[in-house]
Amino acid sequence: APLFQALARLELADGNLTEALEAHKRAFESDPQNAGLALELGRFAADLDDHEAASRAFRAVTMMRGVTP
Repeated sequence: APLFQALARLELADGNLTEALEAHKRAFESDPQNAGLALELGRFAADLDDHEAASRAFRAVTMMRGVTP
């Protein structure tokens, strides 16, 4: 997940929003129990109107037990 998170930050810094979102999705896929990462993906996806990805990420957070973001 850290590699994809770093890639997402680089893509975002370069203004490549679609690529940044894809990197966020890959980071979450590689670490689906990371509540902070799920929240970050959910917010970013919602900002880019990718409601499906945002819902999936936020739903994952609500299903997690005993973790705090």
